[in-house]
Amino acid sequence: MGKLYAGRLIRRVVDGCLQMFGGTGYINENIVTRHYRDTRLLSIGGGADEVMGDVLSKIEGF
Repeated sequence: MGKLYAGRLIRRVVDGCLQMFGGTGYINENIVTRHYRDTRLLSIGGGADEVMGDVLSKIEGF
């Protein structure tokens, strides 16, 4: 549950940073762009949200 929550939270935070920086957030030299790429990799490499949700839904009592 923690991995699913943390992945969603960090994507929401980085998306807010991209919105704040506007077009300059997408420039390759910008640190925000690097964090955006890293958070996408974290959520995909750690297991897709849908898969983690399915696993959690099969746990009894959840």
